[in-house]
Amino acid sequence: AEHKNGQRDDWINCLEQAEEKYPKARSTINSLKAQLLFKSGQLEQSVAVLEQLKKNSLNDPSLLHLLKEVYVKLEDWQALKDLIPTLEKNKVIDSAEIEQIQMRIFMEELYATCSKKEESAKQDALVQLMKLWKKAPVKYREDEKVVKHYIELLIQLDAQEEAAKAIEVAVSKNWSEALVLRYGEQDFGTSQQQLLVADGWLKARPANSNLLLCLGRISMRNELWGKAKEYYEASIKIAPSAEAYGELSRLLKHLGEVEASETYLKSYGDL
Repeated sequence: AEHKNGQRDDWINCLEQAEEKYPKARSTINSLKAQLLFKSGQLEQSVAVLEQLKKNSLNDPSLLHLLKEVYVKLEDWQALKDLIPTLEKNKVIDSAEIEQIQMRIFMEELYATCSKKEESAKQDALVQLMKLWKKAPVKYREDEKVVKHYIELLIQLDAQEEAAKAIEVAVSKNWSEALVLRYGEQDFGTSQQQLLVADGWLKARPANSNLLLCLGRISMRNELWGKAKEYYEASIKIAPSAEAYGELSRLLKHLGEVEASETYLKSYGDL
């Protein structure tokens, strides 16, 4: 009741009194204390209580579940990684959630390799990042969310060509609209190669508006203005999008077709 009223000192005092009065119930009392600290956002204090409890109640499902929740909130991925075998053994969470946690941990490990800001450390970070990627489960190297995270890290490290390759491998195994769009948006410095790859994808998906938009952008970087225009128009015909209208408007303005550019710009604004 004191916790619901937001009286921290009072509810802490209640639990301390309970512990003095009922020492045999210390474990239950501290479990409640950890829960209330967690709900109050006092995560460090909560995890300290839980880790102490864990020494005496290693296989308590409710304790383990709360400890997992606190680690997630604290973003303590190493502690969470160490806890996973115990969570699995005691069936505290299902296999789907374990897979989700493991994937998040892997993404955080990728990020950790790039945490150094010094320019001189970029090459070492790139080597470590790519080494970690090669050891990753195949399903991670084909997962849209993980791949997108990886390529953004590569771009930060000026490894655009490797980023393009990562997208090409992932999309060839597991089609992703988001990755295809990113493939068109970013200048990876391999525009001619990208054009060949994306054109190959188009043979299997000739009516994919996002792929046509992607091809339009790559054609622009190759200065193939006519092809770019055709791709944008085809994309709009299949599924009008603000992005395609905007790109086509900018292209037409570049080509000196100002009136047509303004028409498409108005269509872009109406979406």
